[in-house]
Amino acid sequence: MTILATLTGVVLIVLTLGDIFEVLFNPLGRGRVSRIIVRFIWKVFRHLGRQRHSLLELAGPLALVSVIGTWLTLLVIGWALIYWPHLPDEFLLTTKPNTSSAASLVEALYLSMTTITTLGYGDITPTSEWLRIVTPLEAIFGFGLLTASLSWVISVYQVLRRRRSLALEIALLREEQSAIGLSVANMESIAAQELLSGLSSQLNNVWNDMLQFPITYYFASSDRQSALSVVMPYLLSLAQEGASTSCTPEVRLRAAMLLGKIHTFTLLLTGNFIALPSTAAAKEVLEAYAHDHLHAVLE
Repeated sequence: MTILATLTGVVLIVLTLGDIFEVLFNPLGRGRVSRIIVRFIWKVFRHLGRQRHSLLELAGPLALVSVIGTWLTLLVIGWALIYWPHLPDEFLLTTKPNTSSAASLVEALYLSMTTITTLGYGDITPTSEWLRIVTPLEAIFGFGLLTASLSWVISVYQVLRRRRSLALEIALLREEQSAIGLSVANMESIAAQELLSGLSSQLNNVWNDMLQFPITYYFASSDRQSALSVVMPYLLSLAQEGASTSCTPEVRLRAAMLLGKIHTFTLLLTGNFIALPSTAAAKEVLEAYAHDHLHAVLE
């Protein structure tokens, strides 16, 4: 019983720490456990969002909280399974010890929770030497998880701010072009180059953000102007217009670079979020992106 509980606890801790490392410290930001949680929540809220779109906005924040909560829960259980076989014999309890298995498990969970949250009430104290070393390790992992999780949350919302900024710029650009009837082909070469170059640079940043923080894909917006999934097809048409033969070679070069960034972005979508082959046309992928977020596209 002691060996089985200890091995199970160690496996849970190792798997959880591995998932935390993959999500928070791996440049690609992927973890198996967290991915399952996030996709499940997305499917549930996407179904609810068909009735009321604003509900889909809850999917991302809830997924973020759920992933952190799952990590914390698994670590608490893992460490509790290590403590459980040694309670109460190898611990000093300020209350009268209960030798039943169920009571010992509850005390192990209590000890694990107070230790990982660094509360440290001191009412259960290890007496054996190895447990006096192991218990502080849990507190260190708990403090590290808290710090890293806060940094992750802050980074995620910075990513979302950059994405909304790009989406809003594209949406306003479309509105102004429609209002004054000005196209890329009719713009001055320098102005068109700067416009396409700026959009390409911002899209590259958004692509890198989504690659490193894939959970941000599941942060939906009911505001169409700030939803990147809505305006991406228009950005594609803008780049295609700039790549036409009616534009100067310099403008066509900038447009080709933007088309390349859009293609890279669609490869990220098909490789991680959308069930389409990587060979699918960019327009098809971007329309699927919008539909996945329950939006109609702007062209």
